[in-house]
Amino acid sequence: MGSPENRYQGLKRVGLWTLLVGYTFILSYANLVYLFIISHFSRITAARIPIALVLLIGIVFITAGFLKRRVLRCVALMAPGALITAAVIFLVPNPNKHIHIPEYVFMAWLVFRALFPDYRGRGILILTFVCASMLGVFDELLQGIHPHRFYGWNDMLVNTGSALIGVLLLAGILEKPSGRWNWVGFLLKLKAYAGAVIFGSVGAAVMCVVLAYIKTSGPLRETYPGWLMATNGLFTVLCVVLFFGLPPVRTLREPEIKGAGDEQKNPHAVTACLWIFPPLVILLAMHILVLLAVWMGWAFI
Repeated sequence: MGSPENRYQGLKRVGLWTLLVGYTFILSYANLVYLFIISHFSRITAARIPIALVLLIGIVFITAGFLKRRVLRCVALMAPGALITAAVIFLVPNPNKHIHIPEYVFMAWLVFRALFPDYRGRGILILTFVCASMLGVFDELLQGIHPHRFYGWNDMLVNTGSALIGVLLLAGILEKPSGRWNWVGFLLKLKAYAGAVIFGSVGAAVMCVVLAYIKTSGPLRETYPGWLMATNGLFTVLCVVLFFGLPPVRTLREPEIKGAGDEQKNPHAVTACLWIFPPLVILLAMHILVLLAVWMGWAFI
């Protein structure tokens, strides 16, 4: 039995990842709030809310930088974020899309908070950006099967740019990361999983491109290529085999000191696992979602 402190930390980790999963799925229904505001107020009010949230985030960020005595650093990192925000607002005419900016700034913060307790060494902001961007793609796939929502590349780009803003803001207020890139060596012990991530990423990229060209109001199975469905199925089976047939127990529980009585989780090994498993789970969710849409005969718009 672990100590009460360890149990509390374990529950806290579960709570953070659960919150992240719940937030990802709730985003598909964000347009309901937009429609509510339009019906009870006006389109102008609905268009102003995302801008007001972005300004609020900027004010909070500058205030935090002032309190931490990093105003110049914060301003320097906020500048590219402001340019991304301006580009989205002026280049994307639909104000309903502007809400993606604060949504995915917050998504990046949630991802960072979920990774932070177990991450050691450099690169956490890079991983935060990768995972938040992947969740933005998954969100678009969810919208493709959601009534009255639409799958589109523009939204993916907005989601990715907004996640980058969130990461830049984190870089401005956080302490410089300690440690090195020691965790990279442990990726070699997870090469089977790393190969699955590469395979799943390529398959997901092809899938997203194909879906952009075959959107239909009829059942997806009528237009979705059989060879791509086979790829989705193969990746899903591969993940199941890896998860149940090749658990990375030895990688996680390698003692840091030779001859230590009790094996402990190697923090660098845990960090390497964070670079593998969150992206792999997100990719698996993408592939399963499309397989389910094809099998159930759902429309994809």
